[in-house]
Amino acid sequence: MSTVMSLRALFALLLLATSWVHSSVASAQPYPDRPLRIYLSFGPGGGSDIQARLIGQKLTERLGQPVIVDNRAGGNGLIGMRAAATSKPDGYTLYWGSSDHVIMGPSNFTNYPFDPLRDFIPVAQISSQPYIIVVPAAIPAKSLTDFISLAKSKPGQFNFGSTGTGGLAHLAGEVMQKATGIKMVHVPFKGAAEVNTALMGEHVQLQFAGVATVTPLIRSGAVRPLGVTSARRLPGFPELPTAVEAGFPDLVIASWNGLFAPAGTPPDIVRTLQTVIAEALRNQAVLERLSSLGLQAASAPPSEFAGMVKSELDKWEGNMRSFGIEKVPL
Repeated sequence: MSTVMSLRALFALLLLATSWVHSSVASAQPYPDRPLRIYLSFGPGGGSDIQARLIGQKLTERLGQPVIVDNRAGGNGLIGMRAAATSKPDGYTLYWGSSDHVIMGPSNFTNYPFDPLRDFIPVAQISSQPYIIVVPAAIPAKSLTDFISLAKSKPGQFNFGSTGTGGLAHLAGEVMQKATGIKMVHVPFKGAAEVNTALMGEHVQLQFAGVATVTPLIRSGAVRPLGVTSARRLPGFPELPTAVEAGFPDLVIASWNGLFAPAGTPPDIVRTLQTVIAEALRNQAVLERLSSLGLQAASAPPSEFAGMVKSELDKWEGNMRSFGIEKVPL
């Protein structure tokens, strides 16, 4: 009887040990062991979508798991942001954040439901896109200084167009007025194509335009570039001076894109993602593809991304209030 009991006890111990080993092996599975998902607040086919799929491909190559890009456009960016923020923080869900939503959302609305530094972990900046300052071909200004002199001679008679009130292109115009002392009228449009049409028709006399959207118009001679809002000249327009060179250091303004993880994502997983993304941004094919979209690959290390996001939030929150742009309910 005692022998049978001993065998039973031994068998039970073996089962327990086997269960513990299987459990330990399962819990020690290397990350990732299943597909990842990137939510983004834009529809398919645009610049953000192209970038997300480009980076997703590099994550797949390095991590060995498929990366699904999930387009959730609409709601001032909130649909995609909500899907990511409410996901389990296990490293399998990421958010493709842009300055349009991550910075301008909280800066524009009183009841914006997400805080990018409370609800997310900034993982890594991917790219930035400065603006090219363009005017209609018929405007006699040949440089940024020429335009400012012309605008000063006609206070309030020039319009500048943007893709919407409270967006970065709008705020760039406000910064320009404050820095130079000129007076212009802001005219918001629904999209870049409408602003371009208005510019070519001389309904607006100036625009802060995304590089990719305005390059064909510059090449055709339909509009004239006066300067660029980056700290350094653009490789695609080496002859175009920066606003800094023209004497306006406040006009260093760029939209940007980056990857975020839901708050609570384990630090070791965040570090893994940062390492892989840093490798991707050193890949020549990636750099060339970003450049073809008018984008500059992020140059700062991932560790500085969170500080940059906080700095941008503080900067534009303060700027908007100083320009008299008040927050409105969402």
